[in-house]
Amino acid sequence: MSPHHISVQSIISAFVFLSGLCMGSFLNVIIYRLPRRLSMVRPGSFCPSCHRSLSVIDNIPLLSFLLSRGRCRYCGERISVRYPLVEFFTAVVLLVNYRLWGFEIEFFSRSLFFILVAAMAFIDGEFYIIPDRLSLGGLGIGLLLSFFPGDLLPKEALLGAFVGGGVLYVIAILGEWILKKEAMGMGDVKMMAMIGSFAGWAGVIITIFLGSLLGTIVFGPLNVRKRRLIPFGIFLAVGGLASLYYRDPIIRLYLSAFM
Repeated sequence: MSPHHISVQSIISAFVFLSGLCMGSFLNVIIYRLPRRLSMVRPGSFCPSCHRSLSVIDNIPLLSFLLSRGRCRYCGERISVRYPLVEFFTAVVLLVNYRLWGFEIEFFSRSLFFILVAAMAFIDGEFYIIPDRLSLGGLGIGLLLSFFPGDLLPKEALLGAFVGGGVLYVIAILGEWILKKEAMGMGDVKMMAMIGSFAGWAGVIITIFLGSLLGTIVFGPLNVRKRRLIPFGIFLAVGGLASLYYRDPIIRLYLSAFM
């Protein structure tokens, strides 16, 4: 590999990483504004504590948080560490996707998938809701992307969406019948249909298994002492990402262990 080629790759990688930081900043906007029914455009960026409009220097992804030492320059209140973490990990995911697939369709589909499930996970964790604009909108995006050359054919994406939404819908109905109360929200059902449109039916099975396992490990001990709502979307997001990136190794591991 020539030094010139390495230089070009480094420049492109830096561009992808910086673009990822910007996408992470917009993802923070979605996470904060969508559940509060605020416009994504107006007003401009503002401090959640004092609602003071932020200048350009306050809006530099990651860097502004570090320069201000995690505090608003106007009111001095602490800024949630979620903001720089979301920006950083979004940039890392986009960079990894570029390194794995270049600018093929997989780069765009997996980057969009991460943004969608990350937004749903954070919103569900705080508000216990999964907005239809993310789940149903993501479902449409997943089905549309299947028409481009990639991992899934349109019929496989459609089957994944049907299996994902259908399995969780049956679980929700049975859970409500057994427990005599709502066991699972329809937001989780729609989110699972969206995941299926990206990951296929095999990814759905992996997602539900891993999501249920993680949810039980994290919230099982807490629910023994005190009943509380479970933001299942968080665990579906983790399971969905694992199924999309490690589907084949997980399937091989299962086959070698049990079959």
